[in-house]
Amino acid sequence: MKLILKPLAAILLSGVLSGAAIAVPNDQAMAPSGKDNQSLYWQGHESLKRSDWSEAFKQFETLEQRLRKDEPQAVDAALYWQAYSLNQAKRRKEASVVIDKLRREFPLSRWMAEADRLLEQRKPANAENGLVDAALDGLMSAPPERAIPLLKKVIEGDYPAQSKQRALFVLSQLDGGEASQMILAVAKDANNPLRREAIQMLGIGGDAEAMKALGQIYQHGDHASREAVLDAYMVAGNVDGILVAAKSIQDAELQVHAIHLLGALGASDALKDLAAHSQDRNVLGATLDAFGISGDVAALAQFSRGQADVELRAKALRNLGVAGASADLAALYPELSHPELRRAALEGLMISGDSKALSTLYGRARDDDERREILRMMTITGDDAALDLIEQAIREGEGE
Repeated sequence: MKLILKPLAAILLSGVLSGAAIAVPNDQAMAPSGKDNQSLYWQGHESLKRSDWSEAFKQFETLEQRLRKDEPQAVDAALYWQAYSLNQAKRRKEASVVIDKLRREFPLSRWMAEADRLLEQRKPANAENGLVDAALDGLMSAPPERAIPLLKKVIEGDYPAQSKQRALFVLSQLDGGEASQMILAVAKDANNPLRREAIQMLGIGGDAEAMKALGQIYQHGDHASREAVLDAYMVAGNVDGILVAAKSIQDAELQVHAIHLLGALGASDALKDLAAHSQDRNVLGATLDAFGISGDVAALAQFSRGQADVELRAKALRNLGVAGASADLAALYPELSHPELRRAALEGLMISGDSKALSTLYGRARDDDERREILRMMTITGDDAALDLIEQAIREGEGE
Protein backbone atom coordinates (compact mmCIF):
# COMPACT_ATOMS: atom_id res chain seq x y z
CA MET A 1 0.00 0.00 0.00
CA LYS A 2 2.38 2.68 -1.21
CA LEU A 3 1.02 6.06 -0.21
CA ILE A 4 0.72 8.88 -2.71
CA LEU A 5 1.11 11.98 -0.60
CA LYS A 6 -1.59 14.61 -1.03
CA PRO A 7 -0.94 18.26 -0.07
CA LEU A 8 -3.08 18.02 3.05
CA ALA A 9 -1.30 14.84 4.05
CA ALA A 10 2.22 16.19 3.82
CA ILE A 11 2.28 17.64 7.30
CA LEU A 12 0.83 14.46 8.77
CA LEU A 13 3.73 12.33 7.60
CA SER A 14 6.46 14.94 7.94
CA GLY A 15 6.20 14.27 11.66
CA VAL A 16 6.86 10.57 11.17
CA LEU A 17 9.91 11.19 9.04
CA SER A 18 11.42 13.55 11.60
CA GLY A 19 10.46 11.42 14.58
CA ALA A 20 7.94 14.00 15.76
CA ALA A 21 4.49 13.38 17.12
CA ILE A 22 1.82 13.36 14.47
CA ALA A 23 -0.80 15.99 15.12
CA VAL A 24 -3.63 16.77 12.77
CA PRO A 25 -4.04 20.52 12.44
CA ASN A 26 -7.66 19.98 12.57
CA ASP A 27 -9.93 21.76 11.10
CA GLN A 28 -11.09 24.27 11.37
CA ALA A 29 -12.69 23.10 14.50
CA MET A 30 -9.41 23.67 16.22
CA ALA A 31 -8.02 26.47 14.05
CA PRO A 32 -8.95 30.12 14.68
CA SER A 33 -12.14 31.37 13.06
CA GLY A 34 -11.12 34.91 12.14
CA LYS A 35 -9.97 35.29 8.53
CA ASP A 36 -6.64 37.01 9.29
CA ASN A 37 -5.87 34.67 12.18
CA GLN A 38 -6.69 31.63 10.05
CA SER A 39 -4.33 32.95 7.38
CA LEU A 40 -1.50 33.32 9.89
CA TYR A 41 -2.27 29.87 11.32
CA TRP A 42 -1.85 28.20 7.94
CA GLN A 43 1.21 30.32 7.12
CA GLY A 44 2.75 28.80 10.23
CA HIS A 45 1.97 25.34 8.92
CA GLU A 46 3.57 26.19 5.58
CA SER A 47 6.72 27.09 7.52
CA LEU A 48 6.52 23.75 9.34
CA LYS A 49 6.31 21.89 6.05
CA ARG A 50 9.47 23.72 4.94
CA SER A 51 11.12 22.74 8.25
CA ASP A 52 11.61 26.44 8.99
CA TRP A 53 11.11 25.96 12.72
CA SER A 54 12.24 29.45 13.74
CA GLU A 55 9.86 31.20 11.35
CA ALA A 56 7.00 28.89 12.35
CA PHE A 57 7.59 29.65 16.02
CA LYS A 58 7.51 33.40 15.36
CA GLN A 59 4.28 33.08 13.38
CA PHE A 60 2.54 31.05 16.09
CA GLU A 61 3.85 33.43 18.75
CA THR A 62 2.34 36.36 16.83
CA LEU A 63 -0.85 34.35 16.43
CA GLU A 64 -1.03 33.82 20.20
CA GLN A 65 -0.81 37.57 20.78
CA ARG A 66 -3.59 38.24 18.27
CA LEU A 67 -5.84 35.49 19.62
CA ARG A 68 -5.54 36.70 23.21
CA LYS A 69 -7.13 39.89 21.95
CA ASP A 70 -9.55 38.58 19.31
CA GLU A 71 -10.33 34.95 20.09
CA PRO A 72 -9.00 33.87 23.50
CA GLN A 73 -10.65 30.45 23.37
CA ALA A 74 -8.37 29.49 20.46
CA VAL A 75 -5.06 30.45 22.10
CA ASP A 76 -4.35 26.80 22.97
CA ALA A 77 -3.76 25.94 19.30
CA ALA A 78 -1.14 28.68 18.97
CA LEU A 79 0.59 27.50 22.14
CA TYR A 80 0.70 23.89 20.99
CA TRP A 81 2.24 24.75 17.64
CA GLN A 82 4.79 26.99 19.33
CA ALA A 83 5.84 24.01 21.43
CA TYR A 84 5.87 21.78 18.35
CA SER A 85 8.12 24.24 16.47
CA LEU A 86 10.50 24.55 19.42
CA ASN A 87 10.64 20.79 19.85
CA GLN A 88 11.48 20.31 16.18
CA ALA A 89 14.24 22.91 16.53
CA LYS A 90 15.60 20.88 19.48
CA ARG A 91 14.85 23.77 21.84
CA ARG A 92 13.24 21.26 24.16
CA LYS A 93 13.49 23.18 27.43
CA GLU A 94 11.65 26.10 25.85
CA ALA A 95 9.08 23.70 24.38
CA SER A 96 8.51 22.27 27.85
CA VAL A 97 7.90 25.76 29.26
CA VAL A 98 5.28 26.45 26.58
CA ILE A 99 3.58 23.10 27.22
CA ASP A 100 3.45 23.87 30.94
CA LYS A 101 1.79 27.16 30.02
CA LEU A 102 -0.69 25.32 27.82
CA ARG A 103 -1.48 22.86 30.61
CA ARG A 104 -1.92 25.65 33.15
CA GLU A 105 -4.19 27.82 31.03
CA PHE A 106 -6.06 25.13 29.06
CA PRO A 107 -6.07 21.90 31.09
CA LEU A 108 -8.97 20.49 29.05
CA SER A 109 -7.60 21.48 25.64
CA ARG A 110 -7.86 18.91 22.86
CA TRP A 111 -4.22 19.74 22.12
CA MET A 112 -3.00 18.42 25.48
CA ALA A 113 -2.74 14.79 24.35
CA GLU A 114 -0.50 15.83 21.45
CA ALA A 115 1.50 18.09 23.77
CA ASP A 116 2.10 15.18 26.14
CA ARG A 117 3.40 13.16 23.23
CA LEU A 118 5.88 15.92 22.48
CA LEU A 119 7.14 15.71 26.04
CA GLU A 120 7.74 11.99 25.63
CA GLN A 121 10.19 12.75 22.84
CA ARG A 122 12.34 15.26 24.75
CA LYS A 123 15.15 12.81 25.40
CA PRO A 124 17.50 12.81 22.41
CA ALA A 125 17.97 9.51 20.67
CA ASN A 126 21.18 7.72 21.58
CA ALA A 127 23.65 6.62 18.94
CA GLU A 128 22.20 3.11 18.78
CA ASN A 129 18.67 4.36 18.13
CA GLY A 130 19.97 6.80 15.53
CA LEU A 131 21.60 3.90 13.74
CA VAL A 132 18.32 1.97 13.81
CA ASP A 133 16.46 4.92 12.26
CA ALA A 134 19.05 5.28 9.51
CA ALA A 135 18.76 1.56 8.81
CA LEU A 136 14.97 1.84 8.58
CA ASP A 137 15.24 4.57 5.95
CA GLY A 138 17.43 2.24 3.92
CA LEU A 139 14.63 -0.34 3.85
CA MET A 140 12.46 1.88 1.63
CA SER A 141 14.37 0.67 -1.42
CA ALA A 142 14.69 -2.93 -0.23
CA PRO A 143 12.56 -5.80 -1.63
CA PRO A 144 9.39 -6.18 0.47
CA GLU A 145 10.19 -9.80 1.34
CA ARG A 146 13.44 -8.63 3.00
CA ALA A 147 12.14 -5.37 4.48
CA ILE A 148 8.84 -6.47 6.04
CA PRO A 149 10.23 -8.93 8.63
CA LEU A 150 12.70 -6.29 9.84
CA LEU A 151 10.03 -3.59 10.03
CA LYS A 152 7.72 -5.95 11.89
CA LYS A 153 10.51 -6.63 14.38
CA VAL A 154 10.84 -2.90 15.14
CA ILE A 155 7.09 -2.24 15.28
CA GLU A 156 6.45 -5.14 17.66
CA GLY A 157 9.76 -5.04 19.55
CA ASP A 158 11.28 -3.02 22.37
CA TYR A 159 12.22 0.09 20.41
CA PRO A 160 11.60 3.83 21.03
CA ALA A 161 8.32 5.32 19.80
CA GLN A 162 10.24 7.38 17.24
CA SER A 163 11.72 4.26 15.65
CA LYS A 164 8.35 2.50 15.65
CA GLN A 165 6.70 5.46 13.91
CA ARG A 166 9.45 5.55 11.31
CA ALA A 167 9.12 1.81 10.73
CA LEU A 168 5.37 2.16 10.22
CA PHE A 169 5.91 4.91 7.67
CA VAL A 170 8.51 2.88 5.78
CA LEU A 171 6.05 -0.03 5.79
CA SER A 172 3.43 2.21 4.17
CA GLN A 173 5.82 2.91 1.29
CA LEU A 174 6.20 -0.76 0.36
CA ASP A 175 4.17 -2.43 -2.35
CA GLY A 176 2.32 -5.64 -1.66
CA GLY A 177 -0.57 -7.00 0.33
CA GLU A 178 1.47 -8.07 3.34
CA ALA A 179 2.54 -4.49 4.13
CA SER A 180 -1.06 -3.30 3.77
CA GLN A 181 -2.32 -6.03 6.07
CA MET A 182 0.22 -5.10 8.73
CA ILE A 183 -0.91 -1.46 8.70
CA LEU A 184 -4.54 -2.61 8.86
CA ALA A 185 -3.71 -4.81 11.84
CA VAL A 186 -2.11 -1.91 13.71
CA ALA A 187 -5.06 0.36 12.90
CA LYS A 188 -7.52 -2.21 14.25
CA ASP A 189 -5.57 -2.92 17.45
CA ALA A 190 -7.16 -0.80 20.20
CA ASN A 191 -4.13 -1.30 22.44
CA ASN A 192 -1.45 -0.40 19.92
CA PRO A 193 0.12 3.03 20.60
CA LEU A 194 0.67 3.42 16.85
CA ARG A 195 -3.01 3.06 16.10
CA ARG A 196 -3.72 6.71 15.35
CA GLU A 197 -0.77 6.93 12.97
CA ALA A 198 -1.90 3.77 11.17
CA ILE A 199 -5.44 5.13 10.84
CA GLN A 200 -4.08 8.34 9.32
CA MET A 201 -2.04 6.32 6.82
CA LEU A 202 -5.16 4.47 5.74
CA GLY A 203 -6.78 7.83 5.03
CA ILE A 204 -3.80 9.02 3.03
CA GLY A 205 -3.80 5.77 1.03
CA GLY A 206 -7.46 6.35 0.24
CA ASP A 207 -8.22 3.07 -1.56
CA ALA A 208 -11.47 1.13 -1.24
CA GLU A 209 -10.00 -1.48 1.09
CA ALA A 210 -8.67 1.22 3.41
CA MET A 211 -12.06 2.99 3.48
CA LYS A 212 -13.79 -0.29 4.34
CA ALA A 213 -11.35 -0.89 7.19
CA LEU A 214 -11.83 2.64 8.50
CA GLY A 215 -15.59 2.10 8.49
CA GLN A 216 -15.19 -1.03 10.62
CA ILE A 217 -12.87 0.77 13.04
CA TYR A 218 -15.38 3.60 13.36
CA GLN A 219 -18.26 1.23 13.97
CA HIS A 220 -16.55 -0.61 16.82
CA GLY A 221 -14.09 2.02 18.11
CA ASP A 222 -14.04 4.34 21.09
CA HIS A 223 -14.30 8.13 20.91
CA ALA A 224 -10.59 8.71 20.20
CA SER A 225 -10.36 6.14 17.42
CA ARG A 226 -13.57 7.40 15.82
CA GLU A 227 -12.20 10.92 15.82
CA ALA A 228 -9.02 9.64 14.16
CA VAL A 229 -11.12 7.86 11.52
CA LEU A 230 -13.04 11.05 10.75
CA ASP A 231 -9.77 12.93 10.30
CA ALA A 232 -8.57 10.15 8.00
CA TYR A 233 -11.80 10.41 6.03
CA MET A 234 -11.15 14.12 5.55
CA VAL A 235 -7.67 13.45 4.16
CA ALA A 236 -9.18 10.85 1.82
CA GLY A 237 -12.01 13.17 0.79
CA ASN A 238 -14.57 10.59 1.93
CA VAL A 239 -17.67 12.78 2.26
CA ASP A 240 -20.06 9.82 2.59
CA GLY A 241 -18.11 8.37 5.51
CA ILE A 242 -18.11 11.69 7.35
CA LEU A 243 -21.79 12.24 6.58
CA VAL A 244 -22.71 9.04 8.42
CA ALA A 245 -21.13 10.45 11.58
CA ALA A 246 -22.66 13.87 10.99
CA LYS A 247 -26.13 12.30 10.98
CA SER A 248 -25.49 10.23 14.12
CA ILE A 249 -26.72 11.49 17.49
CA GLN A 250 -24.81 8.93 19.58
CA ASP A 251 -21.85 11.26 20.25
CA ALA A 252 -22.65 14.97 20.06
CA GLU A 253 -18.99 16.04 20.05
CA LEU A 254 -18.09 13.74 17.17
CA GLN A 255 -21.20 14.82 15.31
CA VAL A 256 -20.13 18.47 15.47
CA HIS A 257 -16.58 17.51 14.49
CA ALA A 258 -17.89 15.60 11.47
CA ILE A 259 -20.03 18.55 10.37
CA HIS A 260 -17.03 20.88 10.56
CA LEU A 261 -15.04 18.43 8.45
CA LEU A 262 -17.78 18.51 5.82
CA GLY A 263 -17.24 22.26 5.73
CA ALA A 264 -13.49 21.80 5.29
CA LEU A 265 -14.23 19.53 2.32
CA GLY A 266 -16.66 22.03 0.80
CA ALA A 267 -19.53 19.52 0.92
CA SER A 268 -22.27 22.14 0.64
CA ASP A 269 -24.98 19.80 -0.63
CA ALA A 270 -24.50 17.45 2.33
CA LEU A 271 -24.55 20.39 4.74
CA LYS A 272 -27.73 21.81 3.22
CA ASP A 273 -29.39 18.41 3.56
CA LEU A 274 -28.38 18.27 7.22
CA ALA A 275 -29.72 21.75 7.90
CA ALA A 276 -32.99 21.02 6.12
CA HIS A 277 -33.73 17.85 8.08
CA SER A 278 -32.59 18.74 11.59
CA GLN A 279 -34.21 20.65 14.42
CA ASP A 280 -31.24 20.11 16.73
CA ARG A 281 -29.69 23.46 17.63
CA ASN A 282 -26.20 21.99 17.96
CA VAL A 283 -26.44 20.47 14.49
CA LEU A 284 -27.76 23.68 12.97
CA GLY A 285 -25.10 25.76 14.71
CA ALA A 286 -22.31 23.43 13.57
CA THR A 287 -23.73 23.46 10.04
CA LEU A 288 -23.62 27.26 9.98
CA ASP A 289 -19.99 27.12 11.13
CA ALA A 290 -19.29 24.64 8.34
CA PHE A 291 -20.90 26.92 5.76
CA GLY A 292 -18.52 29.63 6.94
CA ILE A 293 -15.55 27.27 6.65
CA SER A 294 -16.56 26.18 3.14
CA GLY A 295 -17.35 29.73 2.04
CA ASP A 296 -20.99 29.01 1.13
CA VAL A 297 -22.10 32.64 1.21
CA ALA A 298 -25.46 32.02 -0.45
CA ALA A 299 -26.53 29.46 2.17
CA LEU A 300 -25.53 31.73 5.05
CA ALA A 301 -27.21 34.80 3.58
CA GLN A 302 -30.40 32.83 2.96
CA PHE A 303 -30.41 31.48 6.52
CA SER A 304 -29.80 34.92 8.03
CA ARG A 305 -32.89 36.21 6.22
CA GLY A 306 -35.02 33.22 7.23
CA GLN A 307 -37.42 32.46 10.05
CA ALA A 308 -35.01 30.81 12.49
CA ASP A 309 -34.53 32.29 15.94
CA VAL A 310 -32.34 35.32 16.45
CA GLU A 311 -29.41 33.42 17.98
CA LEU A 312 -28.99 31.11 14.98
CA ARG A 313 -29.47 33.92 12.47
CA ALA A 314 -26.80 35.90 14.32
CA LYS A 315 -24.47 32.92 14.02
CA ALA A 316 -25.10 32.84 10.28
CA LEU A 317 -24.19 36.52 10.02
CA ARG A 318 -20.93 36.05 11.92
CA ASN A 319 -20.05 33.12 9.68
CA LEU A 320 -20.52 35.34 6.65
CA GLY A 321 -17.55 37.18 8.12
CA VAL A 322 -15.60 33.92 8.37
CA ALA A 323 -16.41 33.34 4.69
CA GLY A 324 -15.08 36.81 3.86
CA ALA A 325 -18.46 37.99 2.55
CA SER A 326 -18.17 41.59 3.72
CA ALA A 327 -20.13 42.97 0.76
CA ASP A 328 -23.09 40.72 1.61
CA LEU A 329 -22.94 41.77 5.27
CA ALA A 330 -22.85 45.45 4.36
CA ALA A 331 -25.89 44.93 2.13
CA LEU A 332 -27.75 42.95 4.80
CA TYR A 333 -27.07 45.36 7.65
CA PRO A 334 -29.72 48.00 6.75
CA GLU A 335 -32.37 45.25 6.50
CA LEU A 336 -31.81 44.06 10.07
CA SER A 337 -34.05 45.47 12.78
CA HIS A 338 -33.14 43.33 15.79
CA PRO A 339 -30.21 44.78 17.78
CA GLU A 340 -28.54 41.38 18.19
CA LEU A 341 -28.66 40.76 14.45
CA ARG A 342 -27.22 44.19 13.67
CA ARG A 343 -24.44 43.57 16.18
CA ALA A 344 -23.74 40.15 14.65
CA ALA A 345 -23.46 41.71 11.18
CA LEU A 346 -20.93 44.22 12.54
CA GLU A 347 -19.02 41.38 14.18
CA GLY A 348 -19.00 39.58 10.84
CA LEU A 349 -17.50 42.64 9.17
CA MET A 350 -14.92 42.82 11.94
CA ILE A 351 -14.04 39.13 11.44
CA SER A 352 -13.66 39.69 7.70
CA GLY A 353 -11.40 42.66 8.42
CA ASP A 354 -13.37 45.07 6.21
CA SER A 355 -12.66 48.38 7.93
CA LYS A 356 -13.84 50.31 4.87
CA ALA A 357 -17.34 48.84 5.12
CA LEU A 358 -17.45 49.57 8.85
CA SER A 359 -16.36 53.16 8.19
CA THR A 360 -19.15 53.55 5.64
CA LEU A 361 -21.72 52.22 8.11
CA TYR A 362 -20.36 54.57 10.78
CA GLY A 363 -21.06 57.52 8.50
CA ARG A 364 -24.64 56.29 7.97
CA ALA A 365 -25.34 55.46 11.63
CA ARG A 366 -28.67 56.65 12.95
CA ASP A 367 -27.61 57.63 16.46
CA ASP A 368 -24.67 57.76 18.86
CA ASP A 369 -25.39 54.30 20.26
CA GLU A 370 -24.97 52.80 16.81
CA ARG A 371 -21.82 54.84 16.21
CA ARG A 372 -20.36 53.62 19.49
CA GLU A 373 -21.05 50.00 18.55
CA ILE A 374 -19.42 50.39 15.15
CA LEU A 375 -16.47 52.28 16.63
CA ARG A 376 -15.95 49.47 19.14
CA MET A 377 -15.74 46.96 16.27
CA MET A 378 -13.39 49.22 14.37
CA THR A 379 -10.96 49.53 17.27
CA ILE A 380 -10.60 45.74 17.39
CA THR A 381 -9.39 45.67 13.78
CA GLY A 382 -6.61 48.10 14.74
CA ASP A 383 -5.77 49.20 11.18
CA ASP A 384 -5.28 52.70 9.77
CA ALA A 385 -8.95 53.15 8.91
CA ALA A 386 -9.86 52.39 12.51
CA LEU A 387 -7.33 54.90 13.82
CA ASP A 388 -8.63 57.55 11.42
CA LEU A 389 -12.16 56.97 12.69
CA ILE A 390 -11.02 57.14 16.31
CA GLU A 391 -9.25 60.41 15.57
CA GLN A 392 -12.41 61.74 13.93
CA ALA A 393 -14.57 60.75 16.91
CA ILE A 394 -12.18 62.46 19.33
CA ARG A 395 -12.08 65.59 17.18
CA GLU A 396 -15.87 65.77 16.88
CA GLY A 397 -16.28 65.27 20.62
CA GLU A 398 -14.07 68.21 21.55
CA GLY A 399 -15.92 70.95 23.41
CA GLU A 400 -19.10 68.92 23.93
